[in-house]
Amino acid sequence: MKKLLSAFLLIGLSTIFATNMIITKIDGSSDSYSIDEIEQVTFEAGTSEHPGRVLFIGNSYTYFNGGIEAHLQSFVESAHPDYHFEAESITGGGYTLEMHYNTDSTLEDIANGNWDYVVLQEQSTRPVENPTLFYQYATLLDSVITRADSGTAFFMTWARQNDPAMIEELAAAYDSIGVQLDAVVCPVGRAWQNSLEENPLLILHSGDGSHPNVYGTYLAVCVFYACLFDESPVGVEYVNDEQITAEQRDFLQTIAWQTVLEYR
Repeated sequence: MKKLLSAFLLIGLSTIFATNMIITKIDGSSDSYSIDEIEQVTFEAGTSEHPGRVLFIGNSYTYFNGGIEAHLQSFVESAHPDYHFEAESITGGGYTLEMHYNTDSTLEDIANGNWDYVVLQEQSTRPVENPTLFYQYATLLDSVITRADSGTAFFMTWARQNDPAMIEELAAAYDSIGVQLDAVVCPVGRAWQNSLEENPLLILHSGDGSHPNVYGTYLAVCVFYACLFDESPVGVEYVNDEQITAEQRDFLQTIAWQTVLEYR
C-alpha cells in the first residue's frame, strides 16, 4: 500500500469547516487547506498500485442499504474510471465470524477468490460481550486468508445509538486484533463517532438505533476507500442515495479521510 505524504503523517486533530480543514502540525503551526487542495495533494501522492479484488465477510451491517461492497465498487469507478476493481460479499443476518469460519463455502471462497483483501466484520456486540471468541475466530479466519496469499482487513463497527461510549470497547478490541495479526483496521466506528460529534444533526443510524441509514453506509464506504486505497475520498461525486446533498457528501468524505489519517 502506498505511503502518505509526510506532511499528512503529522496531522493532529483537525477542525472541519464547510470547505476547509485546518491541519495542525506537531510543531504547533497550522495550515488551512481547501477540499480541492486536499484532494489534489493526496491523489498526487499515490502510485498506480491499488487493490483489484476485495471480499467483505459480515452480516447486516455490511449488506444494509444495498451493500457496502456494491457502493465501494461504484465509488471506485467514479473516482478512477480506468481502474478494474471488483468487490463482493458473504453475509448473513446476525452472522458472527465463528459462523463464517464454520461455513465450508465461505472458506472455499476465501481460498479460491484471489482477493487482495478480505474484510472481516464481527457481529456488532461480540467484540464487547465476548472478545475471546472474536479474537479466536478472527485469528482462524486470518490464517485462511494468509494461506490464500490475501491481506486481512477489519471493519471496525460503530456504537449503538443509545450507547455512544460503546465505541471505546469496540475500538480497543479491533485495535488489539489488528496489532496481534498485523492486519489493516478500517476505523468506520471512529469515523461515525467523529461525524456525530461534529454534526449531531446528521443522523447515521436507522430507526432501530443499530443499523446504518444511507448516510451511515456512505460514511463507511468513504472510510473503506480511504483505508484500502490510501487515497482521499474528498471530491468523488458518487453517492449511494440521491437524498445525500453535495454539502453532506463533502462533509462525510472529509470526516472519513481525517479519521483514517488520524487513526494511523
